[in-house]
Amino acid sequence: MFQSKRNWIVKLVDFGSAQFTKEAVKPTELDFAWAAPELHIKDTPVTVQSDVWGMGVITFCLRRMRTDEALSHRFLSSDPQMVRRRESIKYSASRLRKTTMLTNQSQTRPE
Repeated sequence: MFQSKRNWIVKLVDFGSAQFTKEAVKPTELDFAWAAPELHIKDTPVTVQSDVWGMGVITFCLRRMRTDEALSHRFLSSDPQMVRRRESIKYSASRLRKTTMLTNQSQTRPE
């Protein structure tokens, strides 16, 4: 996400929904796991602070190399073998790229 360890310039954050605006934007749909807490209040505009929150959540998941839903999926919760496997679930860069591509494709499909 950052250009280097010493440089705090963000290099990759957008997954297909970023846009330049001149006025405050109110979100139409929220992904509750990723949205900043203040965005859960009706009619709260998106701000730079809420974008920084999202970047922090993404950074946290990348640093941990897993997300909590990987540990709590109901089909995996009771099988002892899967309990051992889910403790070491890792996301590779290629898997993150594939997930990003699939997310972008699902957003461009006609309903």
